[in-house]
Amino acid sequence: GERFSEEQRADLVKLNTHVADYLTGVNQALVAGNSAVLTKTDPMAKRIRDEIKQLRAKHLDGLSAASIDEKLSVAPVVTVAWLASLNAYSKIREHMREIAEVISEDKSSTCLHQQMIERRSLVTGDLRISAMWNHFHSAAPGSS
Repeated sequence: GERFSEEQRADLVKLNTHVADYLTGVNQALVAGNSAVLTKTDPMAKRIRDEIKQLRAKHLDGLSAASIDEKLSVAPVVTVAWLASLNAYSKIREHMREIAEVISEDKSSTCLHQQMIERRSLVTGDLRISAMWNHFHSAAPGSS
């Protein structure tokens, strides 16, 4: 089968690390009830957005600059998978940003779940929001 290049895999590992750091920062803010979460995590979100744009451009520029033989050596499915992977990371970043915004607006941790449902911009469905809430809430200090 077709696979990402070594360079692409290394780039995805790096991107994944940045996204995991961002997720950890947002989760820690939720657990701590830190309404200043956006101040702390916005630079991470921007770095991830810029990294995704750079990786997308690098791939497409490489295809544009390649000779016909080189273009034929890169299977279209690899390009589709690469762009879909970057898009998935972008959606994760957007969802985490939305959660950070809700945390920053939250005056009481008990209304976080309701705020997320009301905003409806997560578009992941109530079950996933509920599962996320239950996961985060069970990790919060003083929760049972």
